[in-house]
Amino acid sequence: MPELPEVDAARHLVIRHCSGQSISKVLCNESGGGPRDGQFDDIVISDGVDAAQLTKALQGRTLKTVQRKGKQMWFELSGDGPSPLFHFGMTGSFTVKGVKALKYKEFKVRDDEWPPRFTKLELVFSKGTCLAFSDPRRLGRIKLRASPSLEPPISDLGPDPVVGPFPLQPFHEALKKIQAPIKAVLLDQERVVCGVGNWVADEVLFHSAVYPGTPAGALSDAQVQALHSAIVNVCSVACEVGADSSRFPPEWLFHYRWGNGKGGDRLPDGRKIVFETCAGRTTAWVPEAQKGTAAAKVAKRGQKRKATDTQLEDKEARVKVPKRPAPSKKAKKTEKANRDEGDNVVFVKKQRNPPAKRIDYASKKAAVPSSRGPKPSKRKASVTATDPKHKASHKPAAAKSTKAKAKSSSRRK
Repeated sequence: MPELPEVDAARHLVIRHCSGQSISKVLCNESGGGPRDGQFDDIVISDGVDAAQLTKALQGRTLKTVQRKGKQMWFELSGDGPSPLFHFGMTGSFTVKGVKALKYKEFKVRDDEWPPRFTKLELVFSKGTCLAFSDPRRLGRIKLRASPSLEPPISDLGPDPVVGPFPLQPFHEALKKIQAPIKAVLLDQERVVCGVGNWVADEVLFHSAVYPGTPAGALSDAQVQALHSAIVNVCSVACEVGADSSRFPPEWLFHYRWGNGKGGDRLPDGRKIVFETCAGRTTAWVPEAQKGTAAAKVAKRGQKRKATDTQLEDKEARVKVPKRPAPSKKAKKTEKANRDEGDNVVFVKKQRNPPAKRIDYASKKAAVPSSRGPKPSKRKASVTATDPKHKASHKPAAAKSTKAKAKSSSRRK
């Protein structure tokens, strides 16, 4: 992600090649051969600004200079009207036609063809200079502001360590009131400083020998002073060399931090570089150089203890009401025997869908009747052919039915 030094290098690029020229043409639709080629990107060109409004605000006006605060930059144009404000996001960049593109460590600007791929806005100046703003990931923003320095987002930013002023005392007083990790505080553009991104934060913490997870309010006076000096020094040196990392001092952590722990990253003197997540970002630090303060260690221990207590509470809650074990085969046999004897059996696990009871009809017929005698049947006893009293009445049943049929037919006649 372009941070303060990279944005400052882009500012100088635009001033060097475009300053003093008027904007003769504004091309607002995406170009360069990306998937949205020919479309107006209303995400990057934000705040409801359409192509007609942007063209009217820029065309015919002369670029006087380019300003920057933190990671934000804006054009100062002649005449009345709003100024364009640019934020680079993760992959935004400016490119001038015929000029070698700026180099970024985490992404590459494709300038082998014109316009560059994913160009969102192209400005053509009076002397033929072409300037393109490209952004593959569409996290950059182009806004219009009447007074950029007096309106959000510029007015909400903390002090800029290069443009200034960035005095030590207010910086120290602000840190005393904050208990968040110092790296998270540095990354917040509206708190104590602006323009500091991930690699700059790691660099200044390395130079000031401060562990990134140290609570900001726990820093000593000496640590705060060292941190303030490191922020000013790192940002100023990086801007002086145009954010060209090959010209950064050789002792900087920047040169050795890009392996993310995959290749046994170490400094030239053998000190190990450790990678962990802090403030939601991959953080590179050197344990031998950046000793964590006692407060940071206590806070870390407290977090572990809290997590352990929670785990114990969860464990106790789980074992409070233990599950009753399923009865063994022996217990089932005992339960069946007790049921036959008429005993009440306790501790019987109910089955959700018990199997249907099988009835042995053969054994029922052969069973000896009890002393009480058979239960009286609700239905009438069936007449059997073996009963001598009913032999005569049983056989003519069919004849009776025949007579009944004849009688009924005679009635019909």
